[in-house]
Amino acid sequence: MKLRFSIRDLALLTAVVALSIGWFMDHRSEEKVIRLHQEGEDRLVKQINNYHGTVDVMAGVLKSYGQQVKDLIAQVRMLRNEIRDHYSQNTTQSGTSSADTKAPATQ
Repeated sequence: MKLRFSIRDLALLTAVVALSIGWFMDHRSEEKVIRLHQEGEDRLVKQINNYHGTVDVMAGVLKSYGQQVKDLIAQVRMLRNEIRDHYSQNTTQSGTSSADTKAPATQ
């Protein structure tokens, strides 16, 4: 018994095999894309969580430095007031003021 295939049968077989291979490759690439997206999403969530922790740490550091800066500003203001008071006391004790140190007007 000899099998005889027509060109139509071979063309149909070729189309079925080509569609099957195409579907298989497409399905496999979709799975790969989904897996890559999932891995990327997981990596992104990890990075966001790491950055969130880093931001919390930095906020705490800045808050502590902020308090130190406020303390330094308060100290500078106190020193400025002490210098101003000291300067005011020296000028009033010596009896000279800026008006007294001006040159007399010529007549």
